[in-house]
Amino acid sequence: MPTTPPTIDPAPEVPRRGVKATFGILVDAFNTWFTLAATQIVAMGANVYANAMETFGYATAAGNSASAASLLAESAAASASNAADSATAAGVISGATLWVSGQSVARDAAVISPLDRRTYRRKTATGGGTTDPSIDVTNYVLLSADSSSYIKLAEATIGSAVANVDFLNVFSDAYIRYIVEITGYGAGGAGFNLRMAVAGVVDSAANYFSGGNTSNSAAPGDPTAGTSFTIDIRGARTSTAGKSIIFNQMFPGSVSSSGNVGWSNTALASGFRLFLSSGGNFTAGTIKVYGVRA
Repeated sequence: MPTTPPTIDPAPEVPRRGVKATFGILVDAFNTWFTLAATQIVAMGANVYANAMETFGYATAAGNSASAASLLAESAAASASNAADSATAAGVISGATLWVSGQSVARDAAVISPLDRRTYRRKTATGGGTTDPSIDVTNYVLLSADSSSYIKLAEATIGSAVANVDFLNVFSDAYIRYIVEITGYGAGGAGFNLRMAVAGVVDSAANYFSGGNTSNSAAPGDPTAGTSFTIDIRGARTSTAGKSIIFNQMFPGSVSSSGNVGWSNTALASGFRLFLSSGGNFTAGTIKVYGVRA
């Protein structure tokens, strides 16, 4: 604890050269005082320095305590936030069932889309339908507990006939999976195809995918107007051959069909190109690309 500084004795009368009668006596008294005062001044300086250092130590300790308290408060806030997120996630998952085309879904009920495996809540009156919840924005809303890991990276709207729709540099190491959602497009009777891209350049080898290349006999067919289509791309940023390309297609009035193929190239994919067989053109529709975080 800081201590009271020592005192310095008051100085005696200062001798003056013009007063000869008292000059000698006053000089002697002043010298005696100065000898003692020098020691007192040194002692006071040492005391003041010691008190200052001790006070600095207290201030540093108080600052560290305040910092520790702040960190504890931040940790507590983060824990509370994580608990809230966990509760929200639990609320999202609780009671959610896999959506089936034509089933009746109650208002505010949660269902899982078979296309993207995300959870949606019905926001309109109880009813059925044949459109997957991931596409049916009129009747369903994506629950927030899923959205933090499911990020829209790019979107293209087809307003006039085009042969290719490119997303050549949309992939990165930030995502472990990609979902491509295609809705409301027309193709004039041509088959649906996809090529992967490496460093922004389309893989022009025989590494492309279509309904005919899938292993499922009920693979995606002719993408006629009004058809909904989802592509799930996994392992795009790995050097393993056979990266998974999963096709899911929703036909109006029926359940979805799907197929699974692999990309044989060991390169890291940077994106992809969508195109049609027989030189066909896309004539309408919207295409959205989502990245899925780990």
